[in-house]
Amino acid sequence: MTRDELGYFFRVVQGFAAALISASLTVRERANLLFLLDQLQPHHGLGALPGRELTRSVLVLARPQVTGEGVSFDARPVMQLVREKWPAAGIDLLLRLPDGTILGGELEHAPDDRPVVIRAQRPPKWLEVRPAAEWSQWDHLGAR
Repeated sequence: MTRDELGYFFRVVQGFAAALISASLTVRERANLLFLLDQLQPHHGLGALPGRELTRSVLVLARPQVTGEGVSFDARPVMQLVREKWPAAGIDLLLRLPDGTILGGELEHAPDDRPVVIRAQRPPKWLEVRPAAEWSQWDHLGAR
């Protein structure tokens, strides 16, 4: 193995160990592990794997659309925009609901086939309530 391949190998081992210890593997972690394994293809012989290297995280602040059912958020246009500008980035999302509740999570876990209805009392599994300070420290940088 070359020096670079050893680096990829150790990153794969660390990633799998972390997944085993936490008993979970996020979409972002899975994509990165597949990318790392793909770099070792000459050794494992599995062929090309559908992963992508993640070199950074991009934070997206969004306000969901108010609808008759509550509030709705469509991840598709956000994912498309971020992936066009930063193809090697994970996407962290902060949503501010009309009542001021801040929800955050990894956008890769959002449904990619439809908008999702969001309720502050029972957010989707991929979102969790975050402190308001997480929003306010970034909000002043963007347009309202």
